[in-house]
Amino acid sequence: MYNQSLKKKLKPINIIKLVLFIVIIYKSAIVTKLNPITFFQGIENVVALVVRMLPPNWSVWKQVLSLSIETIYIAIMATTLAILISFPLALLAAKNTTPHLAAYHLTRNLLNFLRGVPELIFALLFVVAVGMGPFAGVLALSTHTIGVLGKIFAEYIEEARLGPQEAIISTGASRLQVICYGIVPQIMPNVLAMIFYRFEVNVRSATVLGFVGAGGIGFYLLTAMRLLNYSTSITCIIAILLMVGIIDYVGSFIRLKRI
Repeated sequence: MYNQSLKKKLKPINIIKLVLFIVIIYKSAIVTKLNPITFFQGIENVVALVVRMLPPNWSVWKQVLSLSIETIYIAIMATTLAILISFPLALLAAKNTTPHLAAYHLTRNLLNFLRGVPELIFALLFVVAVGMGPFAGVLALSTHTIGVLGKIFAEYIEEARLGPQEAIISTGASRLQVICYGIVPQIMPNVLAMIFYRFEVNVRSATVLGFVGAGGIGFYLLTAMRLLNYSTSITCIIAILLMVGIIDYVGSFIRLKRI
């Protein structure tokens, strides 16, 4: 019995898959020049850089604080715009709420495109369109987030239980009423959890978008690094770590309260 089970696991097709997997991993290591020795040799350079950054330049704390708050505002505005636009798109991209199959496929492809293009690419485009500053960051983050939230919300809508929907339909309710009272209450806990998670992600992403001039603390950090002003750089990094840590803590607290 055991031998038969072992033979089934060792089918030729499974062996081929295993060999193929090993070859892909090996090839990936070669292409990416994976070398643990080089990594450990480079730790000394990292330590030397950190030493040069210390002590932090606390004299710029007001500017760093202002830009950190601006980064959070960018994430808040981007997430809010994404929610307002992504939910109607999700209704079109869900099979049980879309008015037509063509609308379903068109919306799905649109969401795939928005989700597939990185925020940094959108930031480069919007910096050219509206100029450098937080507005470009908001547009870049919200555009990408629409694709992410739209797809996830559509999946939540499709997974909604049919019982409550059928009960509301039996009362003669309209299609909009079925959505509002039969679907939305079911998916709202998951929707809220996902919204806060995307807000956390957007705060981190807003920091990176600053590197291309899309507002927030990222551009200030990049400028300090380019000018070899390491003491100011470490002050920015500390502010980013604190900002992200506080948001993560608040998010974890809210999720625990929901449980």
